[in-house]
Amino acid sequence: MMAILNNRKGKSGLGPLIGIVLVVAAGYVGLKLGEPYFAYMDLMKTISYWADHDISQGDIRYTNLLEKAQETIDEHGIPLDAGDLIINYDKEKSLLTVRAEYDVYVEFPGYEYHYHFTPEVEIQK
Repeated sequence: MMAILNNRKGKSGLGPLIGIVLVVAAGYVGLKLGEPYFAYMDLMKTISYWADHDISQGDIRYTNLLEKAQETIDEHGIPLDAGDLIINYDKEKSLLTVRAEYDVYVEFPGYEYHYHFTPEVEIQK
């Protein structure tokens, strides 16, 4: 038993600690950079579903779409207002287009990452 303990003499346990710190740092960066993209995808899903719903119901004011989009915007802290959504309906093509544009800045110590999102959904009636 003594021989096993003597073999570790002079070695430190920093190797695993450094590895753990690197994994945690990578996870933190991944979460910080992934949050805006997840919010964008959730907004796209919400806009797509409620645009299709409102056009199917004949709601030309798109009340559900605007209300649900604002809920998603507020939930994720997206720097956008539902009133900023550009909604166009082409009667000839029976095509509803919903579009927006916004920027998100993710800050790290000494660095800032910039996202530019342009969610756009087209619904054919």
